[in-house]
Amino acid sequence: MARDYTYIVARLRALEAEMPDAAWFQRLARSPVGGLVSMAREFFPGFEQAGSAAEFESGLEAERTGFMVFLAKLLGDGPEILFLLSEYDFDNLLHAWKAAKLGREPVLTGAGLVDPDSVRKAAAEGARDILPTHIGRLLEELERQIEKGDLASAQYAGEAMKYRFLLDGGSIERDRFAGLLGEPEEELYSFLEYSDYRSLLRMGLGREADLWKIDSVLSGFLLGALEESRLSFFDLSPVLYHIALRARNERAVRAVFAGRPNGLPEDLVLERVEAALAS
Repeated sequence: MARDYTYIVARLRALEAEMPDAAWFQRLARSPVGGLVSMAREFFPGFEQAGSAAEFESGLEAERTGFMVFLAKLLGDGPEILFLLSEYDFDNLLHAWKAAKLGREPVLTGAGLVDPDSVRKAAAEGARDILPTHIGRLLEELERQIEKGDLASAQYAGEAMKYRFLLDGGSIERDRFAGLLGEPEEELYSFLEYSDYRSLLRMGLGREADLWKIDSVLSGFLLGALEESRLSFFDLSPVLYHIALRARNERAVRAVFAGRPNGLPEDLVLERVEAALAS
């Protein structure tokens, strides 16, 4: 039986109506450093976890985790929740495994499906059997890879496994992407110009683009691709749009908290905020 998304989408639409607008982010960028945390709490309750501007990542992490837990309750069991939250499980296990190899304590997110303590224990003890299948195989692959190479090579293999698990189609064939990896950068842009992704070029992606802008361009493209979902109430696309919108807002907040306390001029912080918000 198909899932009824009407109630879920209605709840997310209500949350979107309460999100800060561009003017609020601009005011945040112009605020004194000492007042950033208290201002952020107006729209990002997760910042109750941040005692100072230097702890902004803990605020963003708490905000993200709180929402993903809420979303998991809305969606319940099913393949959708595995697709949406398993990314955090892969990242947690990769980080915990690497930390265990280096003799360090990992910092894990609670936004995934698997309890972070179980991930930490599995990584430290090599206990694949206490993990669900979708990341249990990852631990096995990491151990196999480390026997053949260094830590970085094993991590790259693990990240590739994550993206294979999350792969959700697209209009460009995988072999075409693989071929572009060996070509000059200009070949990529020439190819994109005649593809469904040509708007990336109009948004600023190109050889001369500042590297810090690329993530914002990709985020804007994703939001644009999901824009039509704002008219839908009956499938998963509005959920994907909402998650992308939250990620965009998170990048804008991070631009302020990473820039202002470190002495980045206000106009440059504003430029990064506006780039993050562009869609």
